[in-house]
Amino acid sequence: MPLTADLIERLSSATGDLRSPQLTQENPELKESEVILGITDHVNRIAREDLARAEEFANLAIWLADLTGDDFCRARAARSAGNVKVLRGNHQAALEDFDFALG
Repeated sequence: MPLTADLIERLSSATGDLRSPQLTQENPELKESEVILGITDHVNRIAREDLARAEEFANLAIWLADLTGDDFCRARAARSAGNVKVLRGNHQAALEDFDFALG
C-alpha cells in the first residue's frame, strides 16, 4: 500500500511526537515498507518548505524502519535525515547519516 495523501494529512495534523505505539496501532500500514519509503520521499519534498516538519517525518521514518527491521528502509530513512541535516548546515552529522545509509 503506498503512502496516501490522507495518511500524510493525518500525520501532518498530529500533535506531539509522531513516534508513538498508538500511532502504529491506529495506522498499521505505517509498518509497510512502501509506506516508510513514501515517508522518506515526503521528507525530501517538504524539507525546503517546512524543515522542522521534515525532520519530524525523517525521525518517524527512522523509527518505523527500526520497528520493521527493514535495512533498505533504514538506509532510505537515514538518507532523508541526512538531507535535512545538510539543509540545517550540520554537514558532519549528515555525512554520518549518509555513511550509515551506504553501509
